[in-house]
Formats: sequence, C-alpha cells, structure tokens
Amino acid sequence: MQILLGILSPIFWGLVMFSLIVFVHEAGHFTAARLCGMRVREFMLGLPGPNIGFRIGDTKFGVTPFLLGGYALVAGMQFEVESPTLARSLALLAEVGSMGTAAVQDSAQQTGIDVEGDLDQLADWGTIVRKRQKDGLYLYTMPASGGFSAGEARVLANPEGLISSERKLTYLGAPYHQRVLMLVNGAIFNLIFAIIVFSAAMMLIGDIQLSTVIDSVTAGSPAEAAGIQAGDELSAIDGKAVGDWNGFYEIIGSHQPGDTVTVTVFRNGVPVDFKVVLADSGERAFVGV
Repeated sequence: MQILLGILSPIFWGLVMFSLIVFVHEAGHFTAARLCGMRVREFMLGLPGPNIGFRIGDTKFGVTPFLLGGYALVAGMQFEVESPTLARSLALLAEVGSMGTAAVQDSAQQTGIDVEGDLDQLADWGTIVRKRQKDGLYLYTMPASGGFSAGEARVLANPEGLISSERKLTYLGAPYHQRVLMLVNGAIFNLIFAIIVFSAAMMLIGDIQLSTVIDSVTAGSPAEAAGIQAGDELSAIDGKAVGDWNGFYEIIGSHQPGDTVTVTVFRNGVPVDFKVVLADSGERAFVGV
C-alpha cells in the first residue's frame, strides 16, 4: 500500500499543478479577449463537456466533470473563414424562432445555401443558441433580446447590420494586434503566476542558508558520545578548515566508518577539539550532527 501511495501521490500532485498552470493560461486568454471586446462564451475549470455554473453577461462561468485544466471559449475561433450567407440564414431562423436539424436541412434545400453551416458558425459567435438533443441532433434558437423571449419568432429589419455588429465581438473580426495579444497573453499570465508563486515562497519560507553552527546532535551518535553540543560552530576536521556545511559533509564522506577524526568547534568563542569515531550510516561515514 505504501508503494502504491508513493506512486500515486506524485502523479496526483503533478496533475493538480498541471491543471492549475493550464487554468491560469486560459485565464490569460479570457482576460485579453474581454479587454479587446471579444465575446467569451464559456470560461470553465476542467476539460470541455457537460458543465454547471452561472452566467454573467455573455459568459458562462463554471466547472465540468473532468477537472483537468480549463478552457476559455472565445467567440469566432472555430471557423477560419466567415460564410457570406450568415445574414440570410440568421433571418430564416429569426422568422420561426427555433429550428431543429431536420428543418434546417429542409431550408438548405429550398434556399440552396448551407444553412446548417451558417447556424453552426453563428452559434460559435454566440449570436444564436445551439443545443444538442437526446437524439444527437441540434436545436437552433434565437436568444432573448429586444423584448423577444428566447425562441420567439421575429423579423429582423437589418440582418446584415446585426451580423456586422456581432462580427466585432468575435476573434475572427478583431484586428490582428488584438488577436496576437489574446493568444500570447496565456503565456504572459503563466510568467506572472510563476513570479507571484516564487515571490510568495521567498517571503513566507525565506532563503535557506546553510551554516556551520550545529542545530542538533543525534541521540546515540558519535558526536553525542564525543561531547559535541548544539550551538557549537564547526571550525575544522583534522586541521582542515570547514568553510561551509557542504565542505564539512564532503570531508566526513571522504573517511571510512571506524576512522577517528579530530573535530574542532568554537564553543562560546573558544576553540575546542573532540576525538570522534565515525559510525556507519549504511551508505557512508557520519558524525551525527
């Protein structure tokens, strides 16, 4: 069981950190998109899928069952080219309020335009609502606006003008420099997040400085037997000066268990020598400080 926990623990925490990094990255995309006036349809914690949450303006915030990473669904990123018949398809949908896949396909045959493709693009823009039904088909619905309730039929006086205003809210319709900013801001947020985390760690934990002052002596160790105490400051081993803790560690490691070394320490400012018989830790010689 201990071995299994040893394997699963780093995997779990690795996934947690990965998810946090991805979520912060997506938060960068979300922030830049909103600052540039783009519509963000969803901002979720977790992989795309069924979700629960709340809506503020055009954006739904929430979580999905797959808590790995996150995503920001920016309007207009799923289609590289704008269809020239969006206004006509939008007007067709508005006349009836809502249409299922079968009705959409009938309209396509009657008009000779790709109504379904147009409505999919408008759903990507967030201009209309598309919901997947139990049979796997879709229901396209006009949103509530201008005194009309969701799904209520209406006549659009200027569908081309509506498409023009909606285009300005999409990634596809944004100027080049805004699109670049939206894309790179994810990496910028990751950098800022790293700076904040490391700064907080340095303030809360501090910078660890190894010293030559003995913090504690292991019970039953050669150091205890020789009389070395906590608070003593290591000075030399067999006359070789100890400049830092790593130097002390290396000198002791160069000896074999059973060797006798002279450990010089400063106690109350006075140098004191101790004869220490090194013990065996199973891997190397050790003093016990």
